Amino acid sequence: MIDYPSPAHNFAKGCSFKTTAIGWLRLAKAMKEIIEVGESKKYGPYSPGIKSCGIVWLSGQIAPEAGADIKQQTNASLDKIDSLLAAAGIGRNDVCFAQVLLADIEDFSAMNEAYGEWLKDVAIKPARAAFQAAALPGNALVEIVIQAVEPNCCE
Repeated sequence: MIDYPSPAHNFAKGCSFKTTAIGWLRLAKAMKEIIEVGESKKYGPYSPGIKSCGIVWLSGQIAPEAGADIKQQTNASLDKIDSLLAAAGIGRNDVCFAQVLLADIEDFSAMNEAYGEWLKDVAIKPARAAFQAAALPGNALVEIVIQAVEPNCCE
């Protein structure tokens, strides 16, 4: 057992505690909350987002309802991401990683243009992976997955 006086005090709300790896997992589970906004169509049994210990994971956001244009779908997916980030109490500056799945890799440049515009005011751009997927739910052209962290979560 290791004595942590509060290595990530926001995780433990400033409390001193003794823990093991299992203790950290129990703490994370106890602090897990669902992030969601209104009624959006889901394609399975999952949460739109989860927040735990200062970390936010957003499920892949798609917007086939936005039309058959990759830029429209990318912008609509990013709008959904903005709403979920706001519901989690954070914003674009807090995004650490984005994963972009494309139905057709030939759409990369157009998606990248819309994505770049979304990040134009973000000083430190998140890490990102982008690749073609065999198929996306709802015949979407793009799906974007986000991982973010609350500011000052590790002080």
